[in-house]
Amino acid sequence: MLRARAIAGPIDYDPTAWLLAPIAFLCGSAGAAFLFVGPHLFDPVKIAKRWRRRDD
Repeated sequence: MLRARAIAGPIDYDPTAWLLAPIAFLCGSAGAAFLFVGPHLFDPVKIAKRWRRRDD
């Protein structure tokens, strides 16, 4: 099938396909983040004193 597609020539994509591709990528990335980290995704993180500003 790949050989037949390669011989057939270039594919004409419509703007909808170009819009759906990044949307699908962003939704998949966000879904993976929520799947692995879950509800702790936006929890505060304690930063070591070494990396804080001096006025903290």
